[in-house]
Amino acid sequence: MLYGDPLPDGNFTGMVGMVQREEVDLAMTYLAMNEIRSKVINFSMPYYADRISFITSKPENSKQNLALLQVSDAPTWIAMVIVLIVMSVLFAKFKGSVGNNLFRLMGTVVGQSLNIGNGSLRSRILLAAWLLFALVISLSYSVTLLSHLIQPAKVAPIRTFHELSRAVQSEVIRYMLLRLTFHFFSILKKTI
Repeated sequence: MLYGDPLPDGNFTGMVGMVQREEVDLAMTYLAMNEIRSKVINFSMPYYADRISFITSKPENSKQNLALLQVSDAPTWIAMVIVLIVMSVLFAKFKGSVGNNLFRLMGTVVGQSLNIGNGSLRSRILLAAWLLFALVISLSYSVTLLSHLIQPAKVAPIRTFHELSRAVQSEVIRYMLLRLTFHFFSILKKTI
């Protein structure tokens, strides 16, 4: 290439190769600085900055399958189930069986009243902690579900040139290049 691409033996082609082989003392052009080139040549302070940008189509809505479960990630669901089981076991020490307490505690998350415990201070503290947990979980779930229904989640857009390069290499997207922009993509592809 005109500007200089790395060869397998560590040398470069083009203007970068000419400076590397000391055929010329100076090369001046719109030459992109990158890590590979900076290993063999010294760059001056940039005298021109060009903003390169790309456009993509608007991200699509994500699939709405199982939207009721997608309001939280898997570790959050697992943590909630673990807390529910642990609290059922703890309440079983005061009153009822673990299975019975499990259903009673699940009911409090959806707003049902709870009559559990033996009236001791320990059972009241445990009950207060569970009711606070149930309130926070219930409100968080309701708000998150409502926001998902009002504004569905979007597929993550491509935001950086590295993400763009990976998407092009894996043939996730099709692309169109104008004029000399192809050289930039060939450099980007080789540096990743």
